[in-house]
Amino acid sequence: MEKGPREKLVYVTCVYNGTGINKPDYLATVDLDPSSPTYSQVIHRLPVIHIGDELHHSGWNSCSSCHGDPSAKRRFLILPSLL
Repeated sequence: MEKGPREKLVYVTCVYNGTGINKPDYLATVDLDPSSPTYSQVIHRLPVIHIGDELHHSGWNSCSSCHGDPSAKRRFLILPSLL
């Protein structure tokens, strides 16, 4: 496997199901750049529209099995939810 550049952001699905918190789930953006003043912090939250829309099985439009295919680009994050 080839070494790529270090990731600077990570996207984490945050689900409130079973916590007793009555808020919409959200996608958190976390800063992974060690030189950044917000390193290791959530820098953005993107809530889903409805309470109870459980975020589930996120992924990119091009999966890791496309390794070596120069036409495959991970440009879109797919983020389905359960109703």
